[in-house]
Amino acid sequence: MLYKQIRRNKYKTILVVCIYLLLFAIVGALVGYYTSGDFLYGIILASIFGFFYTLFMLFQGSRVVMYMNDAHEAPYEEYETLYTIVKNMAVLAKVPTPKVYVIQDDSLNAFATGSSPKNSAVAVTTGLIKKLNRYELQAVIAHEMGHIRNYDVRLQTITITLASIMTFLVDMMFRSRRSSDSNAGFALVGAILALIVAVVIAPLVNLAISRAREYQADATAARLTRNPMALISALNKISENPKLDNVPRQSAGMYIASPLSSEWFSTHPKMEKRIERLEELLK
Repeated sequence: MLYKQIRRNKYKTILVVCIYLLLFAIVGALVGYYTSGDFLYGIILASIFGFFYTLFMLFQGSRVVMYMNDAHEAPYEEYETLYTIVKNMAVLAKVPTPKVYVIQDDSLNAFATGSSPKNSAVAVTTGLIKKLNRYELQAVIAHEMGHIRNYDVRLQTITITLASIMTFLVDMMFRSRRSSDSNAGFALVGAILALIVAVVIAPLVNLAISRAREYQADATAARLTRNPMALISALNKISENPKLDNVPRQSAGMYIASPLSSEWFSTHPKMEKRIERLEELLK
């Protein structure tokens, strides 16, 4: 079952990358036409920038994502219990022990990132450490180990990278001035279409895969800990205060609960639904 899930997630990664590359090319072409009147220029620019940035993220993605989310590597002396829990859950999940980060925030949340289990990392808020008991914290870490073991972290890293680049290209487009006013009406329509692709369609692609990943990670946590009630209790507490300030929208889907104050397209299933599925495991 595990290997089938990993294989499915690898296929999903390829599919999502292909879809994003198509959207990428569309945005690049529209940006190129709007800024210079040349579709091909935009596609080439987007392709070169996208290739090198994706390559960089695959090797250094964990550090970049942690920096984006204001997470810092946890001092072992101060967070020894957390390190012990992470190590124990990694052994149970049969994955290398990830690096451990903390976010100095009173909210209750956590996430995992990395391009593969070998270079993965987990981050938790200080509020989560303070409010959850040991069993609940184990369940949350086990949930993140599920994402790592199932290669969800690689998929998320790639989608964050490509979404960030599309947002950058659209931002560059609206900051630029066209060298010619010919076909200005068509260029404006193209700009609007590029904005729709980057802001609406790309998040919908991510939405299509992220909700299923959360259910799978919850089930993995229940199996690893053999204690679904611990995760149920943790999710109930997290649902009371999951919001963080200054979280990049692109990385919101990584968290165990949405850290955003408001979302057009929620990347997570409703907490009640997740708890209901876990309660079914108790029957």
